[in-house]
Amino acid sequence: WDDTWFYIRARCDEPLVSAIKATTRDRDVGGFGDDSIELFFDPTGLGTTYYRLCITSRGVVYDARETPRAIGATANINWNSGIKVRTVVGKRAWELRAALPLDRLGQKPRPGSTWRFNLCRNRFTQPGRPPHSAWSPSPAGFRDPTRFGLVPFNTSADHGNLIWQCDF
Repeated sequence: WDDTWFYIRARCDEPLVSAIKATTRDRDVGGFGDDSIELFFDPTGLGTTYYRLCITSRGVVYDARETPRAIGATANINWNSGIKVRTVVGKRAWELRAALPLDRLGQKPRPGSTWRFNLCRNRFTQPGRPPHSAWSPSPAGFRDPTRFGLVPFNTSADHGNLIWQCDF
């Protein structure tokens, strides 16, 4: 991250690249049923409002501001994240690289601050196998802000180096 952007790089190992599901073509109509990465940001950590993005292996974006305690529909798809994405499908994996403007998240992180966050994967290449995994396990579903993990932001001395790295 820097003063303007939150950067994401996610590599999804996939031995069955030819079976990747990528049917969604239009912005803000889903992508949850395709091979995709979902990102969840809760800058306040309160769970009252969070931001959800779903990016397919084809680079199609769904983005919404969620209000989980609202009556009726909880997603505002009129919110636009302004995210810039690039996806590449290789021989044994697909990769997402993205830059999300921090000013679209209602506040910017301060060095040393902590946000709630989750990175989740939808994988449909092997029928009969669980298609979902998450950096911070969410047994009741990805959209539970109480199950988002904690991301501490580095100080300026780290020069925007890696926040964390994990395999899942």
